[in-house]
Amino acid sequence: MVVYILFMKICFLTTDSKVGGAEKVVLYLAAGLSKLGHQCKVYSFKGGGTLDTECAAIGVESVCYDLKSKFLPGLIKRLAVDLKRDQPDIIQCHLFHANVVGVAAAKLAGIRTVIVTEHGLDEIGGSRRNILRNIYGRMASGILAISESSGNKLKTFPLIPKNKIKVIHNGIPNVKITNKREQNLESIGLTQGHTGLLIGAVSHFRREKGVDITIRAFAQLSEKYPDVKLVLVGSGYQETELRALTSRLGLTHKIIFAGFRPDAVEILSLFDVYVLSSYEEGISITLLEASSLGKASVVSAVGGNPEIVVQGDNGLLVPSGSPGELAREISKLLDDSDLRLKLGQNLKQTYIDRFSVENMVTATEEWFKEVLGAK
Repeated sequence: MVVYILFMKICFLTTDSKVGGAEKVVLYLAAGLSKLGHQCKVYSFKGGGTLDTECAAIGVESVCYDLKSKFLPGLIKRLAVDLKRDQPDIIQCHLFHANVVGVAAAKLAGIRTVIVTEHGLDEIGGSRRNILRNIYGRMASGILAISESSGNKLKTFPLIPKNKIKVIHNGIPNVKITNKREQNLESIGLTQGHTGLLIGAVSHFRREKGVDITIRAFAQLSEKYPDVKLVLVGSGYQETELRALTSRLGLTHKIIFAGFRPDAVEILSLFDVYVLSSYEEGISITLLEASSLGKASVVSAVGGNPEIVVQGDNGLLVPSGSPGELAREISKLLDDSDLRLKLGQNLKQTYIDRFSVENMVTATEEWFKEVLGAK
């Protein structure tokens, strides 16, 4: 029997209310699917962020439990009560802890269709996390991987049926800049008349993002390019360590720590060269934002990065963990404005062709309906 599904009641679950890459994806999906007539609601269980405010701005209901405790059984029970009341057709969970909590709560609430989403299979937690991934991957109705790289890794998990795995790349809306360049320069402490080139990164400051590699690469470039500055947008547990490294290298006058910025794309618009030196990655939202802005980019050849950047065609790829290689590739771009323009334009076309928010929303809606129709 063919099942026709017009409109769905969808719950999204994510770990944090602080809006990073995964939370942006949730917002883009909720906004896009709501416009198509589906009823969406967003749950998160760590407070202190702007997710609720941003959900309200797009007309989507949200709940943040703002739990101070890491006691998962209590959270699972509380979510299960709410899910049983709401009776969504489908639940989509984002990030490891939300995947664990969401699958268990859905089981308790009697919700039959739950999707887990892997934004990148990090090695933190090692075998313990992988044991849980096997379990929730087997229990879930489907597993969404945001890159071919993550999808291929999931296929090696012995308990996860391969036919449950679906790859749908992240997508973003076209980035729009609202401030004048002079305003954005002033907001990071540079004068309106600043003319030196800017290298930049937008990232969480944690080990797997490899921000220290960007700093070490910049140290190798600093003497040759005395007017170039490095701008680091973000925050995280590594910030003190990264600032200390900057000081030891004698670069405090040339590296700008811009902090966490809700308007990070405004600062990204200033960059002449965008850098992403992560050790592991799914499909980076900031790389997609740089793509939308047509920024010449140098990124590590890990995870989903090579699914966006093709060496020498629309960007430059380097091995992860190699400051020397990174410095050499950045130097090529600093020396050649025509190359920066060419790679940036080609990367923007890649974004338009393959990584628009419309592509992501359409593919997700079709797959959700397929999963529901199979029940």
